[in-house]
Amino acid sequence: MFRATLSFSTSQGICGLEIDAIGNDDDEPMGLELTFKAKQSEDVPFSEVCGGQLPGYSVWSEAPRALLLRCLHLLRVQWFPSIPAPILEHTVRELSVSVLHMTRNGHTGPELVALKLKKVGIEDGYTLTQTLPNRAQFPMDIDADSAVPLGAALKALAQVQLEAVDLQSYPVAVRVPELTDDSGQRHVLRDQLPYYAVAAFDAYSALQASSHRNIEASLRSESLVAADAWANFLAA
Repeated sequence: MFRATLSFSTSQGICGLEIDAIGNDDDEPMGLELTFKAKQSEDVPFSEVCGGQLPGYSVWSEAPRALLLRCLHLLRVQWFPSIPAPILEHTVRELSVSVLHMTRNGHTGPELVALKLKKVGIEDGYTLTQTLPNRAQFPMDIDADSAVPLGAALKALAQVQLEAVDLQSYPVAVRVPELTDDSGQRHVLRDQLPYYAVAAFDAYSALQASSHRNIEASLRSESLVAADAWANFLAA
């Protein structure tokens, strides 16, 4: 599904988190594998700190920013002892978040989420600016106890959700009905695809069409999408 990179600037310097959320192997119909990496200063690479499984989670059943919020929540409640100290200490001056589509084989695609949180003034004021998947800006107040890197990231991700996120249960799997035309070709309606998956699906489909030199495999219609193309995207 994605690779999320979070960069935090505090009075002590730069630290960061990297989260890979990838669907299980083909023999597992549902489930997500999470890998958390961290770096404690700007000039060191990310190194793995923990990881886990979300058995039964259906890929693309919620927006990437909702899944990222879920991942950060799980990091805090299930793997708290694994979190490096810089991610839990000192007030954030600036936070940037970038989420890229990523397949199981590690190929990255378009950026799906981009936002930046920046401290303003000397009190608890922040400005949150989102540029993807849509443009928006929010004034925020984050108290000192919550303004550490992980806490600020949770606050920022919660702010930009379009739908309520139930962190205690998984969302329902997306079911897109199939249509069969007179020639036996199976399709799905493009407007029934999850809105938050369309950019990643388009980029993945275009790449597949280019690599296979098969123009017909790309999106040819504004209303219809090959059912196999959608299934392949979910399995990628």
